[in-house]
This record gives sequence, C-alpha cells and structure tokens, in this order.
Amino acid sequence: MFESISEASAADLLTQVMAFRTRWQEFEKPDDVNALIEIFPRVTLREGYVLDYVQEKTKEGVLLPIQPFAHPSDDDTWLPMIDPDAQLDREDLVEQFYRTYSSSPVRTGCLSTPFS
Repeated sequence: MFESISEASAADLLTQVMAFRTRWQEFEKPDDVNALIEIFPRVTLREGYVLDYVQEKTKEGVLLPIQPFAHPSDDDTWLPMIDPDAQLDREDLVEQFYRTYSSSPVRTGCLSTPFS
C-alpha cells in the first residue's frame, strides 16, 4: 500500500512543506488546507470539490481538533452535521476522515465526498 519515493523527492516535499509552514497564516480558511493538499501530488479531491473544515472551541476556549469535510467548490454554505457533545479523540477523527473520504467511485485513491 505504501510506495517508496526517492530521497530527492522526499527532500523536495520537505522543502515545500516547510515553505508552507512559514506562510500558512497568509491563507484564509479553507484555502489553507487546499494549498497544503496541492503539495502532495498523490492526494486529490474529486473534481469540483474543495476540502474544508470546522474547528470548534470548548466553553473554556480550548480549540478542538479540526473536523474535515469536502463540499462543492461553488457552495461554501454546506456544513457537516456535528454533535457538539461528542468527545472524539485523535484516532476517532482519523478513522472518521478515512471512512468518509477514502473511497471514490470516480477514481480510486481520491478523497471522496459525502455527496457520492
């Protein structure tokens, strides 16, 4: 399932990620996550969709982990249904993300959308 990449490709990827990290605050949501995805050529969204996310705060002001979702690029009003009382840990969030976005009837390996 994993493919090796050359040392030169890995170094180039690291350079791009580090460059992104120095300027990530220049991006507005959701352009930040979509700019990051563009660095990784094997990670794609279904054509016409963008990756987005919500990030809630607790009553105490602590930021919760982001909850990613995809929506049509021309409709930024769609939001996932999120249970505010759910306490998901990191493993639950990763599992939820992959369960929701890991398969696509259009192209294997693409991030899918809840609209599939």
